[in-house]
Amino acid sequence: MYVPLAEGLVGYPLGGYEPFHAHQYVPLGNVGVIRSDTRNSTIVAETAVKVLMIPKEVYLDSWHYTYSEDEFTQMLKDKCFQ
Repeated sequence: MYVPLAEGLVGYPLGGYEPFHAHQYVPLGNVGVIRSDTRNSTIVAETAVKVLMIPKEVYLDSWHYTYSEDEFTQMLKDKCFQ
């Protein structure tokens, strides 16, 4: 999982989708890590860009949080039925 620390990365998705510019501090690859899936885009640096790389195990253990079914249901009730 990567977090670009500046602008300058462009993603080229598989499947014929339009390229996209990655935004500073917006994670890339987190869905693939969560799903244990293969990549679905090639990321290319158009300029020199520093990125924060978070290994899968560290991301899943320390950054990603999955709600329990009860927590998720309560959260939806709180947000949708205020």
